[in-house]
Amino acid sequence: HQFGPLKGWKTFEKIPKPVQEGMMATALLLESSKIEGSSRILALPFPSEYNVRYPSLFLDYDFLLSRDALYPPADVALSYFIKMAPSTLLLDLTASALDALSRTPSDSIKLASKERTAYRLLLLLSKSDRPHLASNLIVRTILDRPDASSWHRQLLSKSFVRNLLPGQAQGMISLFASSIDFVEQSRESRGLGYLFGPIHQNYHRQFLAQFLDDADFVPPEFCVDILSKLFQTASHVDIRVAVLDSMLSRLVRCADDPLSALAEELMSALGMAIPALGCLNERQQTQDVDWIEAEKTGKLPEVYDDGGIQAFPPLLNVMLRAVTSHGISSDKLLTGFIQRIVLLVIEKSKEESARWVKMFTSKHLPPGQSVYTPSVPVRPGILAFLIQTCSSEVPKYILDLYQQYFLINILPPVELIELNNKVNENIELRSFNEGQYWLSLYGKGADISTSAIVSMLTKPWKSPMVSDGILNPHVQEIVFEQAEAALQLADESFTHWNSFIAALGPRIAQYRSEQDREAWLTYGKPVILHIINRINALRTPAWQRDGNRQPAVLPLTFGLRLWLLICILLTNG
Repeated sequence: HQFGPLKGWKTFEKIPKPVQEGMMATALLLESSKIEGSSRILALPFPSEYNVRYPSLFLDYDFLLSRDALYPPADVALSYFIKMAPSTLLLDLTASALDALSRTPSDSIKLASKERTAYRLLLLLSKSDRPHLASNLIVRTILDRPDASSWHRQLLSKSFVRNLLPGQAQGMISLFASSIDFVEQSRESRGLGYLFGPIHQNYHRQFLAQFLDDADFVPPEFCVDILSKLFQTASHVDIRVAVLDSMLSRLVRCADDPLSALAEELMSALGMAIPALGCLNERQQTQDVDWIEAEKTGKLPEVYDDGGIQAFPPLLNVMLRAVTSHGISSDKLLTGFIQRIVLLVIEKSKEESARWVKMFTSKHLPPGQSVYTPSVPVRPGILAFLIQTCSSEVPKYILDLYQQYFLINILPPVELIELNNKVNENIELRSFNEGQYWLSLYGKGADISTSAIVSMLTKPWKSPMVSDGILNPHVQEIVFEQAEAALQLADESFTHWNSFIAALGPRIAQYRSEQDREAWLTYGKPVILHIINRINALRTPAWQRDGNRQPAVLPLTFGLRLWLLICILLTNG
């Protein structure tokens, strides 16, 4: 009555066939005895009285009393010969165990042991010769018992799905995806939503999105379709991040075939994310009804500020990772992604930002007064990011827009200065989301970063990949405009000027590559010469005698001329 020397399949296969069948029947009956309220299996011949594999069987009462002392345990013994075990019998046993678990109160002391019994049987069924029999039960378990997440990852594993036929795998994933909304709506209609809460409701979508990442067991087009539906039905930002990340990972892997049907399908699917990527608040997209309500109440829509008012929100951050050196490696694919997705996100974001800015100025400026501000994305930092990361793939207007944003911050008009002062002096307004966001847009002053564009003159140049792309002479003109603006702000400390000009310095350090040095000589040196000539042209006797001169002070050009001398030495070897 023991499984005795059974140590695994190798010992089991050496046992005579009748003994094997006896061991399997015993193990199944033992597992059945653990399930309260279940019908006794093998009460009748199995599978039928005309085709008997097992006659009607039951276990001796005294034997059942010693079942906990058996070694190995019955479920472990079953795992040794699972491929030979009768899968339909195991299915009935597993379904009974899950039903018994569903009837068990959450505070019952027997809950843990019933979970172990049910989930171990379900795992065994998934490893049987007919693993698809476990599919519906696995989906039901994940949906009905979100607290058992550690078991979920064992039950719905990629190795399990790979053992299914392609149609079976797609059917199971489709069932899971379509059941999520149905289960949640059913709970809400019965007033049970509070028992699970938003964390559990969002868990299923996030679990499925992560499961489909890098999935090789179903066609990629099928995954894209499922992920698209998940994004559209999900409201929580974490789920959308997981879905978007999964789709972008697939797009990155299309680098070897950027014109493939899959790449095209992914681009189309990513298009549906544009409104969310360009919105004010990724937690809750602002709809027309929200704008109308804001106009009535005077309370502006809240801008996403988790992680800081200037930080990229999660969805936007995931999108921008795709354009870095660790993202899309194909120039053609990257260019298409920027043209079809990123630039449209920027346009949508500009619309949202412009509407918010108009409402803010109407609220805080005197009646009839207005102030000019360039229309920039909700997060203007995206412009600098693209210029620094993939300047050859973006159109010239991105550079020009960032320059407008830079100049209005560093040399704001009088009306903008007055409005910024009003916000800064109002402690309550400055502490609110709307005050913080306004100052993050147009209250940076001289603290705005200058490195985004200046750095383009200090590294090897990459020719534009688009017809209206950024050309180097235009970058030089823009950097010189920034130098003019920095001169207007100069004071006796020259803090901001020194910061600006340091970013334009020659790349001659020992750790710098020869390509960086050559780039500076070709692109940076002409701008330095232009700046020296401009400072010398301003420093005239008339300027020195003018008590109201502008700029009030001018920096010395000695350091700049010393750079040029070093360049001559480098050029002559």
